[in-house]
Amino acid sequence: MASSAEKVKAKTIIRELICKGIKILAFDFDNTIVRVHTGGEWKSSLEKLEAQIRPCMKELLSAALESSLHVCIVTFSEQFKLIEDLMASAFTKYNYKKILLRCNTKHWPRGEEGHGPLPQIAMMTLGKEQHLSWVVTQLYQTHGELIKPQEILLLDDDERNCRIAREFNHNSFVVTDSINLKEFADYAKQLDVDLAPPVTVSS
Repeated sequence: MASSAEKVKAKTIIRELICKGIKILAFDFDNTIVRVHTGGEWKSSLEKLEAQIRPCMKELLSAALESSLHVCIVTFSEQFKLIEDLMASAFTKYNYKKILLRCNTKHWPRGEEGHGPLPQIAMMTLGKEQHLSWVVTQLYQTHGELIKPQEILLLDDDERNCRIAREFNHNSFVVTDSINLKEFADYAKQLDVDLAPPVTVSS
């Protein structure tokens, strides 16, 4: 169980992000929210997967769900129901239903002119941009809110996805196995959405 100090630290980080102008906090799933990479083929129990949630991610997500931030999960995994059930179980005390979940499916993202799924090489080139664009569209359609590119912060273990996010003028943070709330706090303090997004890799 997390200490009260960790909870306070997470809430402070979220307040800092909001003050800096972040409106969407986007999480990758594999090797980011959870410590493992499921490969989109998790066959063990939900309880065992919940045990793999990084403590700092649980605190950060919990604080975000209590805030005005929009929260989303953007992942190449096709296990939508698994991740949805995991969020419901792990964050049952919070407004977990506000999480926008964009997984890949057999039919999304689409290839050219809507024919067939997008080739893997194209997904590698675009990173999580199609997922984030879907989230932005959903928020506009449901809330009439226009989100600027620099108002999005992506947390992802893949440096390539983070680099591509910065190329689209989003902010990004590369998550490593040593990630902790202090690193998030240090990043949030130096964040300036009016400047070019910084290249940030946790130590």
